[in-house]
Amino acid sequence: MEPIVTPPVRVLLIEDESAEARLFVALLTEGSQQRFAVEYAQTLQEGLACLAKGNVDAV
Repeated sequence: MEPIVTPPVRVLLIEDESAEARLFVALLTEGSQQRFAVEYAQTLQEGLACLAKGNVDAV
């Protein structure tokens, strides 16, 4: 029997500091069996545009 493959959780990260964003992604994925697909926006305006497109599970 093949293992069940679950799709990644789609996370929208809104953060203006790129170092903080990299840290968040590292913490999110470190030691986790869950897969994440992180979309990064530097401003609230960019984040809202990403949300308008849909396909986001968590912000």
